[in-house]
Amino acid sequence: MGKRIESISECPAGNIVAISGIDATLKKTGTITTCENAYNIKTMKFSVAPIVKVAVIPKEKKDLNKFHEGLDKLGKSDPLCVIEFNEQGQAIVGCAGELHLEIILSDLSDFANCKFKVEPPQCSYYEGISAPVEKIRMTKSSNKHNRISMTAECLDSEIIDNLYKVNHKDPKERVRLFKEHLNVSGEWVKKIMSLCPEEEPLNMLVDETKGIQYLNEVKDHINNGMKQGTSYGPILGEKVRGVRFNLKDVVLHADSIHRGANQILNPVERLCRGLILDGSPVIYEPIFSLNLSVVKTYGMACETIIKKRRGLILDTYQEGDSHKIEATIPVVASFGMNKELREASKGYAYINLSLSHFDVCPGSLDKPESVMGTIVQNVRDYKKINTKLESSAYFDTL
Repeated sequence: MGKRIESISECPAGNIVAISGIDATLKKTGTITTCENAYNIKTMKFSVAPIVKVAVIPKEKKDLNKFHEGLDKLGKSDPLCVIEFNEQGQAIVGCAGELHLEIILSDLSDFANCKFKVEPPQCSYYEGISAPVEKIRMTKSSNKHNRISMTAECLDSEIIDNLYKVNHKDPKERVRLFKEHLNVSGEWVKKIMSLCPEEEPLNMLVDETKGIQYLNEVKDHINNGMKQGTSYGPILGEKVRGVRFNLKDVVLHADSIHRGANQILNPVERLCRGLILDGSPVIYEPIFSLNLSVVKTYGMACETIIKKRRGLILDTYQEGDSHKIEATIPVVASFGMNKELREASKGYAYINLSLSHFDVCPGSLDKPESVMGTIVQNVRDYKKINTKLESSAYFDTL
């Protein structure tokens, strides 16, 4: 920020200072204090989310170490940037949009000091169901001695949006929070086994069994299986959203050695994914809120571009010499739109994009030519996902 760096021994409150030597232990944000009873300063919350993702790969294998060091510096320098590694070992950089992507790729180039290849941008999705699965479905452990049975149903949007507020490990406290935030006090709330995935609770598992022997001994394994199943859905490998899983029956071997984590976790995970495919699956895609200001002459041209990209015009009005457009547009359809709008308006378009919400993608898995079918095929090809999209492949029979 300043022209030169000066060493100081103290600084009055309210100023910005740089501290060296802490980057090895502080990953992103934190509170540095000498007071033992100090409370951590809350991390900033952003109005945007890292929903746009790109895979970045160094062009030369010899630059791999430098590239990873650059990624580490990038993750620390940008609070909103998210660095992940997929199953193929590729580095995935998460950002808020195309402009943010340009900035962080420029920063990565400076930090890594090497050439790298950037894959086409992708965006985050959620997987869910649109119809309840009332027929009880079952899976068996690999040793065939244990059986797990469940059904599934859709959660209300109000519950989904507030699950993070009621996420508590203590069942009694969770019941109180459900009453406080959702005004829900049904008997089923007391029987919630877990909210999952743990880091972003969007689903729940409810215990509807009665008198099952050894159930308490395997509850952690069942919850871990649910965490895995809802963290990586069967369609796109994305998080699952808005599903209530009902545990109907559990048959367990009397000998604990035959009902360990390795025997329980996998069938629960399979059952979870199979139920999603059995419940008329849907994809939730991220939607941008778009505000555009352009010279009146080019207003109609800009509206045409937005509509062509599955955008929905909410309002248009005149303000002086400017034509204002308020709209929503799917994130996946917005890639390259900035450039197209500026070209159509001869550079007079000023665009502001921010994440608005997630909405059900039109179409279905049964219609490959639909919007949903096309997105699913493209993402599965990109991620090299070859898991079956037939629910019967995940279930077992007696």
